[in-house]
Amino acid sequence: MKFLTKNQVVTQLKTLANNHLQIRGFGYGDRWELETAMTKTDGTNNGLAQPEKQPFMWVTPIIARVNDGSLYYDFEVIVGDLVKKDESDELEVESDTLLICLDVLSKLDDEDYDWSLSKQSNLQPFTEKWDSEFTGHIMNVSLEFMFNYDYCQVPFVKPDADITAFLAATGIEDETQIFAITYLVTQLKQNGLWNKMHAIYPFVGGTASRHSVNLKNPNQYKISWSPTGVSHDANGITGDGIAGYGDTGYIINPIYKDNFHMSAYVRNDVAAGAKCAIGCAGIGPVAQILPFSSGNTFQASINQNTASTGINNSSSGYFHANRIASNKIIAFKDFIKVFENSTLSTSVPSVSLSILSRHTTNSFTYYSDYNIALTTLGEALSENESSFIATIILQFQTYLNRRV
Repeated sequence: MKFLTKNQVVTQLKTLANNHLQIRGFGYGDRWELETAMTKTDGTNNGLAQPEKQPFMWVTPIIARVNDGSLYYDFEVIVGDLVKKDESDELEVESDTLLICLDVLSKLDDEDYDWSLSKQSNLQPFTEKWDSEFTGHIMNVSLEFMFNYDYCQVPFVKPDADITAFLAATGIEDETQIFAITYLVTQLKQNGLWNKMHAIYPFVGGTASRHSVNLKNPNQYKISWSPTGVSHDANGITGDGIAGYGDTGYIINPIYKDNFHMSAYVRNDVAAGAKCAIGCAGIGPVAQILPFSSGNTFQASINQNTASTGINNSSSGYFHANRIASNKIIAFKDFIKVFENSTLSTSVPSVSLSILSRHTTNSFTYYSDYNIALTTLGEALSENESSFIATIILQFQTYLNRRV
């Protein structure tokens, strides 16, 4: 191994793509740039949606990190192709793009390159992305290089104030946790999601005190934990399903009746039932997430009187739901849309949201035995933004060695 700049690495990735007999196009940049390229048809650029440019390989930077004499560049590699309008060849395209991904991984492991390839990679399928029939696979790639701190003079930059405030409030000093928090904040800001967040509970630090702090603003919405029923460790918080809860003190403002999201990353598989990951209920309107409700359903109700549900077969995963209009709610598990429907919003509940239970006017109910490793509250996210946040949250959990 030797040191290479990111520019040199991307150049070699482009050469790899150009040398592959099936890949016809290559691009580099954020996901939103791929979306723009897929849909642009202004006469000067036909866009990637043109068949002659498919299959296509797109590389998105995730993060660069240094550890014990090694430099790591982490990339997200998207390999996609167009399917027919009738989707008759969708499975064939999925299969072919998976094989191309495996080809790329095999080539990246070639000893002729000046890097070492991490041998672990998740390959996530997708269909009909970016307003086109673009279908394929997304994989994470980590390339390791030698780094001895002598290649350049390192400038000092002003630390991120939000990260600094959270670390000061929690007293966290663990390097892995600091790295993961830095990644989370940086990626949310770079993808335009940070300002949509009202509360972020990353549940790092392993104690009730640290788990109570809101990353978005440590001075707001500090969680009050029940006297019993909640355990705290490196994997987050876990309820006993009997009496455990955490009251966020967050009451949904009526101005967000039709513009609100909530999410929870659940690590364990538990029996289906009326168990709330996060929620509240007034006299009529409800806002809650039940990842694995009775009948194997994912239930997400946001400022409405009746439940919205979709089929789900496990309680573990990243569950996120969005009220994006008075007549539209969409919900996802990881990258997969579980349901979209037109259930009407009514009003917002007038009580605070609680975690591991549902807070009602007079009590806490729907206690859960979930192990939750992150929760977010804030303004609604578009479908593309939901995909972005899923990528960020799953990678965040990976860095903390608690992804499921």
